[in-house]
Amino acid sequence: MSLPPPGTSGLPMVHTSGIPADVLNAITRRVYDEMPIHLIYIPEFRLMDRMAVREHVEAMLTKNAGLVEQLPRQQRNNHGHDPRGLALGRLVEARTRYAILSHRWLNREPTYSEMLQAPDSAQRPGSPGYEKLQRFCSVAAHLGIDFAWTDTCCIDKGSSSELDESIRSMYRWYHNAAICIVYFADTTSLEDLPHDEWFTRGWTLQELLAPRRVKCFGRGWVPLTSAQADIDKDTAAAGGVRKFVSTPLLQHLASGAGIRVEDMMSYSPGPTDVPKRMAWAARRTTTRGEDRAYCLMGMFGVSIPTAYGEGPDLAFFRLVEAIIQVSNDPAILDWIGSPAATSHPTRMVPSSPGCYLGRITRDEEETVLFGEEPLVLTNKGLRMEMFIVRVPDIRFARDIDKSGTRAIFPCRSEWFVEREVHVDTGGTHKFILEEAYAIGIWGCRGTRAARYFACILASPLDPKSSLKYWAKVEEHTNYILLTPSEKFRSYLNAKHRQGDLQLETVYL
Repeated sequence: MSLPPPGTSGLPMVHTSGIPADVLNAITRRVYDEMPIHLIYIPEFRLMDRMAVREHVEAMLTKNAGLVEQLPRQQRNNHGHDPRGLALGRLVEARTRYAILSHRWLNREPTYSEMLQAPDSAQRPGSPGYEKLQRFCSVAAHLGIDFAWTDTCCIDKGSSSELDESIRSMYRWYHNAAICIVYFADTTSLEDLPHDEWFTRGWTLQELLAPRRVKCFGRGWVPLTSAQADIDKDTAAAGGVRKFVSTPLLQHLASGAGIRVEDMMSYSPGPTDVPKRMAWAARRTTTRGEDRAYCLMGMFGVSIPTAYGEGPDLAFFRLVEAIIQVSNDPAILDWIGSPAATSHPTRMVPSSPGCYLGRITRDEEETVLFGEEPLVLTNKGLRMEMFIVRVPDIRFARDIDKSGTRAIFPCRSEWFVEREVHVDTGGTHKFILEEAYAIGIWGCRGTRAARYFACILASPLDPKSSLKYWAKVEEHTNYILLTPSEKFRSYLNAKHRQGDLQLETVYL
């Protein structure tokens, strides 16, 4: 008599603890892959690490063996259905629910070491930070939740590896929480809400977008609404169709964040809509400059190592580099301002999210570069394909001063939105040969329309030789971006459809 293949029928293997092996594996995956490194166990108001949480859940299921015995016996079948796996996932998630706090730091916040040294809450000195923590845990307990997490005392900031993992995992932890409790310390009414300082902090942006369920409290822990949850994305997406009611609270949240309600409720992390999403973070601040980049990793679905001390420009450069590696959307280069100050030769990467303000020009549709070559950062610069239009071809005249460092480029109005561009390079570049200048145009094709961007280029080589290597013309450290007119876009679209859009690979 032969035994059936593992996982096709019969009961799973049973561990020495009395719990089936698949249940133990599900607990381990949930605790180590989807939950924070440390959690507050609310009934005892003490910190637990992942091993302690796993042992706690195992002990609870051992004590309540009936919960495991009620799981379906059938595992994955030939049709891909896994009744036991689905039921097991729900069981483990229900026993590991945790609440997560979104807030603005106050004076005298509790620390990780203090939580370890004084497990009895009565021994802790009173302060606004401790009171906030206790009220947060009280709210979570009232909702029937045993675990809680906050960034003040649940991260061992003395451990660089734990801090790095926490920052990279933050978006996922907020998304996986049973509920996110948001405390608006400055808010006393819905009308006050958009002006709360919470909306000015960099980290709170992902804390608004990531959670599936949110409950909001104002000053003194007064609920801002009578609803059990002010945002419930799981309910809104029930049945595979996303529906939600735009309540006054949602409208005030959207107003304070500068985000449309629809974008807030349907947000999905990924390297799309870069200018729009960067603009949401443009006016937010962080205590450490590098955090302006680190706090956006989860929103764009990328991960970069943290390296405090590298400076905000290099941190943001690495974030944009990570987005470019997984995205082919040319709108990531649609910015104006200062390039990131790094040792890399490219000047096509911006220095901060603020460079994207006012650059939201795209329709919400999937777009790809019109060239065959992907965007790639190389040791020569950013490699990309451009449609190069020489200055004489578009009557792009120059008026240069005697020093050769200041120039006015009058543009034909029917080709560009700008009538003329004043460039003062501050002595970093000399305007000499007319033939050494051009307009570089890049863009994309979309489901409804194509979009194009353009910048002034200068050739650092003899124009009679290869014009493959260009330098982007800047005004001091500002990126000069042009906006092709409707007539020019129609011209480019026609050439593209006819296969007559001759692209050149350039390094910028």
